[in-house]
Amino acid sequence: MISSMSKRSSVPPSRSRLPWQIVGPWGLALAVLVTTALVAFLPRGVESDPSPPGRSGALVWGDGVFANKLELEAWLRIRGVSYESWARKHPRAVKLLAKQ
Repeated sequence: MISSMSKRSSVPPSRSRLPWQIVGPWGLALAVLVTTALVAFLPRGVESDPSPPGRSGALVWGDGVFANKLELEAWLRIRGVSYESWARKHPRAVKLLAKQ
Protein backbone atom coordinates (compact mmCIF):
# COMPACT_ATOMS: atom_id res chain seq x y z
CA MET A 1 0.00 0.00 0.00
CA ILE A 2 2.84 2.41 0.78
CA SER A 3 4.51 1.56 -2.48
CA SER A 4 1.36 2.49 -4.44
CA MET A 5 1.25 5.95 -2.82
CA SER A 6 4.83 6.69 -3.68
CA LYS A 7 4.19 5.89 -7.30
CA ARG A 8 1.40 8.44 -7.51
CA SER A 9 3.45 11.27 -6.03
CA SER A 10 6.31 10.68 -8.45
CA VAL A 11 4.13 11.43 -11.49
CA PRO A 12 5.66 14.35 -13.49
CA PRO A 13 3.62 17.56 -13.74
CA SER A 14 1.29 17.95 -16.66
CA ARG A 15 2.94 19.07 -19.90
CA SER A 16 0.00 21.33 -20.83
CA ARG A 17 0.86 23.87 -18.06
CA LEU A 18 4.55 24.15 -18.84
CA PRO A 19 4.29 26.60 -21.78
CA TRP A 20 2.04 28.96 -19.78
CA GLN A 21 4.54 29.00 -16.92
CA ILE A 22 7.14 30.31 -19.37
CA VAL A 23 4.96 32.47 -21.64
CA GLY A 24 2.82 34.00 -18.85
CA PRO A 25 5.51 36.12 -17.12
CA TRP A 26 6.92 37.26 -20.49
CA GLY A 27 3.44 38.25 -21.64
CA LEU A 28 2.83 40.20 -18.45
CA ALA A 29 6.19 41.98 -18.76
CA LEU A 30 5.42 42.85 -22.39
CA ALA A 31 1.99 44.25 -21.44
CA VAL A 32 3.54 46.46 -18.75
CA LEU A 33 6.26 47.65 -21.15
CA VAL A 34 3.78 48.51 -23.93
CA THR A 35 1.49 50.37 -21.51
CA THR A 36 4.41 52.37 -20.12
CA ALA A 37 5.61 53.27 -23.61
CA LEU A 38 2.13 54.42 -24.66
CA VAL A 39 1.72 56.62 -21.59
CA ALA A 40 5.20 58.10 -21.97
CA PHE A 41 5.23 58.78 -25.71
CA LEU A 42 1.67 59.55 -26.78
CA PRO A 43 1.10 63.31 -27.19
CA ARG A 44 -1.04 65.06 -24.65
CA GLY A 45 -3.17 68.17 -25.03
CA VAL A 46 -1.22 71.35 -24.39
CA GLU A 47 -2.64 74.71 -23.37
CA SER A 48 -2.54 77.09 -26.29
CA ASP A 49 -2.28 80.23 -24.16
CA PRO A 50 -0.77 79.59 -20.73
CA SER A 51 -1.44 82.23 -18.12
CA PRO A 52 1.50 84.33 -16.93
CA PRO A 53 3.20 83.27 -13.70
CA GLY A 54 1.84 84.80 -10.53
CA ARG A 55 -1.54 86.41 -10.12
CA SER A 56 -2.78 89.95 -10.20
CA GLY A 57 -1.85 91.65 -6.96
CA ALA A 58 1.27 89.60 -6.18
CA LEU A 59 4.69 89.67 -7.77
CA VAL A 60 7.41 87.13 -7.05
CA TRP A 61 10.74 88.79 -7.80
CA GLY A 62 14.19 87.84 -6.59
CA ASP A 63 13.81 86.54 -3.06
CA GLY A 64 10.54 88.31 -2.23
CA VAL A 65 6.81 88.42 -2.86
CA PHE A 66 5.46 91.93 -3.30
CA ALA A 67 1.80 92.94 -2.97
CA ASN A 68 2.18 96.58 -3.98
CA LYS A 69 4.46 99.15 -5.55
CA LEU A 70 5.65 100.50 -2.20
CA GLU A 71 7.03 97.13 -1.05
CA LEU A 72 8.83 96.55 -4.34
CA GLU A 73 10.17 100.10 -4.42
CA ALA A 74 11.71 99.70 -0.94
CA TRP A 75 13.27 96.36 -1.92
CA LEU A 76 14.74 97.85 -5.10
CA ARG A 77 16.06 100.92 -3.27
CA ILE A 78 18.03 98.69 -0.87
CA ARG A 79 19.64 97.11 -3.91
CA GLY A 80 20.48 100.47 -5.50
CA VAL A 81 17.87 100.45 -8.29
CA SER A 82 15.10 103.00 -8.82
CA TYR A 83 11.56 101.75 -9.30
CA GLU A 84 11.11 103.86 -12.43
CA SER A 85 14.08 102.33 -14.25
CA TRP A 86 13.04 98.84 -13.16
CA ALA A 87 9.44 99.44 -14.34
CA ARG A 88 10.65 100.57 -17.79
CA LYS A 89 12.60 97.32 -18.17
CA HIS A 90 9.82 95.05 -16.83
CA PRO A 91 6.39 96.38 -17.88
CA ARG A 92 4.66 92.99 -17.67
CA ALA A 93 5.80 92.53 -14.07
CA VAL A 94 4.40 95.96 -13.17
CA LYS A 95 0.95 94.80 -14.36
CA LEU A 96 0.93 92.05 -11.74
CA LEU A 97 1.13 94.54 -8.89
CA ALA A 98 -2.16 95.65 -7.38
CA LYS A 99 -3.32 99.22 -7.86
CA GLN A 100 -3.15 101.30 -4.69
